[in-house]
Amino acid sequence: MATFEKYLSAAYPIVWVSTPEPERVQRELFKIANQLQPGKTHYRWDILTGLAPLVLTENTLRGYELGKAESCPNPIQAVTKSSDRDGGVTFLWNAHKYLHMPECIQAFQNSVN
Repeated sequence: MATFEKYLSAAYPIVWVSTPEPERVQRELFKIANQLQPGKTHYRWDILTGLAPLVLTENTLRGYELGKAESCPNPIQAVTKSSDRDGGVTFLWNAHKYLHMPECIQAFQNSVN
């Protein structure tokens, strides 16, 4: 996780994590993001839930709850919407399924600027 801290501190625009335990990894990376970027809103996207803010809480084992989700059927919309906000981390679940689409790659690149 120390590598993620370095990437986040260096403002890497995109970090790809492949894992069989996405919930655990998101929980740990969310903790780091909150420590390094206090006050920023971090988001999670998946095709069924849409784009939802991650709300810090101590009432769950995860350490966060999903806030009210916006309908967002693809990662292009998720990246566009989240990059228009305050610059927190957006966790995209299964976005690799869309990387064959040039417009998806372009959305990722545009979100960096």
